[in-house]
Amino acid sequence: MERRSLEFHKKGFIAVVLLILLGELSLTVQPLFVASNQVTLTSEFGTGGTLKVTYDFKQGSYPNTIRVAVFPTFDALFDRDIFVYCDQDYPSSLVSLSGWLGIIDHLEENQRLKGYRGKLETVNALRLRDVMLQRNDSVVIIPSGVLPETVHTKESSLVRQFMENGGIMIWVGDVFAYYSGKPRGQLQPSSSENPGLEAQEEILGFVLSNTTELNLATEKTMVSNGLSLKYTGLQAGIYVDEVLRHDGLVLGKTSGNMTSLATVPVGNGFLVVFGGKVSPARSELGEDFVASDIMTILLSGIIYSNGQFAYNVIDRTDVHSQSLILDVTDERIRGAVFLAVSDDYYSYYFYRQFIPRP
Repeated sequence: MERRSLEFHKKGFIAVVLLILLGELSLTVQPLFVASNQVTLTSEFGTGGTLKVTYDFKQGSYPNTIRVAVFPTFDALFDRDIFVYCDQDYPSSLVSLSGWLGIIDHLEENQRLKGYRGKLETVNALRLRDVMLQRNDSVVIIPSGVLPETVHTKESSLVRQFMENGGIMIWVGDVFAYYSGKPRGQLQPSSSENPGLEAQEEILGFVLSNTTELNLATEKTMVSNGLSLKYTGLQAGIYVDEVLRHDGLVLGKTSGNMTSLATVPVGNGFLVVFGGKVSPARSELGEDFVASDIMTILLSGIIYSNGQFAYNVIDRTDVHSQSLILDVTDERIRGAVFLAVSDDYYSYYFYRQFIPRP
């Protein structure tokens, strides 16, 4: 009897372990589901300076809530090479090491599923310096909240030069450019060697972000809603008025004068800033949301837009001959981007098309 009881408990334990593993597998696999939807698109540039985009949308076997957006752009779509900084010998802030690595894992996943055509490469602190000196045609992602001293110190920095010459920098974590990290050392927040807010003045000409309390943005903007951008952090808050004053775009949600996500032009390049803390996947400030938002922003080309934006929401039904209309009287506009993005967490759908101006 004892032996049978022992065998029973052993089998029961194995069954529980298998259920846990299957649950973990389910959580891992579910976000990888790719929805098979179809979209038919027609567009017409009118003589009065308008663009009318008409679309038919056919849902696949797994109906999604889809955000359909169109916006003008001053440049054609181009998937730049992406260099993601990651060096475990250097410190991070408001981003744990697991979150840092998690962002990179989810970036690779999003690149594959959303069809980003540029190369994605992880670089250490030394290689980052080479990239920022030689690859002004690329995207550099700093997902650690701290720049390494190889590219940024109180005395000198490559950050402004990189963006002025055409580079795109995407910043995640603590206050933009505030810290300079040393190898094999702990971050010293109060150290006089940190570049501090003066670094923003030198790089941007103004202070874009500063430390606030841990908080979440709750008010949706047209862009955050239309592109289904999820990140809501405000701990390294980004000032809405400074973004708008310097010809930038508020991309994320807002709370008062703070936004969770924004972009500003810097010379011939751009800075994209996330508003602070990163938490584990499947949470409000999740590393998966950060990676997904980064790839959507890059694929959409929204940073080249003038802020005009039109969108609709398709709620799990087939949609026939709906239209979006834009004002394209600005002679600098080279065309428009049509984008369809799944709003559902457990599936991916992403479609984009550049509509060139005749």
